[in-house]
Amino acid sequence: YSDIETTITVGCIDGYGAAVAKDNMSLSAETVSVSIPVYKKKKIPIHVKVGGTPKEGYAVKQINYEPDTIEVAGPEDVLKQLESVEISDVIVTDSTDNIEKNIDVSEYLPNDVFVADSSASEIAINVEIEKQKERELALNTSNLNIIDTTKDKKTHPDRMEIKKYCPFCRKHTVHKETK
Repeated sequence: YSDIETTITVGCIDGYGAAVAKDNMSLSAETVSVSIPVYKKKKIPIHVKVGGTPKEGYAVKQINYEPDTIEVAGPEDVLKQLESVEISDVIVTDSTDNIEKNIDVSEYLPNDVFVADSSASEIAINVEIEKQKERELALNTSNLNIIDTTKDKKTHPDRMEIKKYCPFCRKHTVHKETK
């Protein structure tokens, strides 16, 4: 694709779209040069992160947003460097309830890039906030194996704690997840 460049003749029309005779008027130019850029398009993912932390005793359970990708247009060299749209200003500080927010993605794009379909530039974000619960479980340690403690450390930054009972020592011992 290449930019569209052409020269057109200037004319006057009335409110009904009919040509008006140039007898009683003069134009400063008979022709006008027109240049219309043709941009490349690219589909990129959207990433939403929250800022702050909910009120004590509450945590971010899940961040849902739709759409999760968006088609953008712009100069090819700029699009090559654009990998995703990062939205990180959804603030959850001291929240105890879910947060719902609509955001215009175009505000997060570089200057020369725009949303290809302007009617689809808004995303709906829902941040689920839940009250944390503390539970105590009694387990037989001989059957306990911790295989994988991976978790989303951005939404759950606190370390997991497990209290185990040792039948030989006859004591409960707290074990914390290592960093």
